[in-house]
Amino acid sequence: MLLTAHTQSTRQKLGVDLNRLELIIGTVVLKNVTAWPLAKWLKVVEPEPDDVLILGSDDVARAVGKALADQKVRVVLADDDWEGVSEARMADLNTFYGNATSHFAELNLDLSGLGQLLAMSTEREFNPLACLHYRRKFGQDQVFHRHVLARAKATDQRKFVKSLRARALFGNDVSHARLQSRLQAGWSIKATELTKRFGWLQFLAQHGTASLLLFLIDLAGCLHVAGAQCKTEPHTGWAVMALVPPEGTADSHPDADQPATVCGTEPLSAI
Repeated sequence: MLLTAHTQSTRQKLGVDLNRLELIIGTVVLKNVTAWPLAKWLKVVEPEPDDVLILGSDDVARAVGKALADQKVRVVLADDDWEGVSEARMADLNTFYGNATSHFAELNLDLSGLGQLLAMSTEREFNPLACLHYRRKFGQDQVFHRHVLARAKATDQRKFVKSLRARALFGNDVSHARLQSRLQAGWSIKATELTKRFGWLQFLAQHGTASLLLFLIDLAGCLHVAGAQCKTEPHTGWAVMALVPPEGTADSHPDADQPATVCGTEPLSAI
């Protein structure tokens, strides 16, 4: 008789515990299901990281950083060259002084909101290694390096980093020397919003087919890095950022016979 009463009491307690467990599980599930839509409706959801970390602080890196900042893209230039970092600070750019792949950077470099890496250091061995370091955080498709040497002279570099599968910044044929020489010749980075009457072809007609497409900003404000691996074409309403020659000198550059770099479908490249 006592055993039967004890068994019934145990079953009752177990039933209460199960009910509590079901309530807890239901509450957790309901919270997870409704939290995201509610946060989105209240506009308190943290946006996808889309801001840019630039490794390097020379004149080319600063020009790219300033052009992006002018379009309300948050940019951080990281370099261990004090002179370049000082110049970037005077241009009102966010900076980090130090090696961006170091333990010191892990502790002190604020990566919140950053979602893309542009490895633009003039130290050619550093760029692919930095891409390898940051692709764990940003993803392989969001890390880009630039060529320090022209493509024909970069055979050893390409072999060295082939396994890293880093994306070539602005295209496989765009070297640091090419960008720097154009900037020194008076070229500038121009941002223009495309319309139905003034599309990409009209942009090229005005600024010349030697213009080099660098970035696209879509209607949602997302930044796309142009180059051989980009599969997105400029659309109406999008902003394009391109390196263009001075007014009155369109198509006068030595390689002006080459068409402007637009997004293509080439596979991932090395260096």
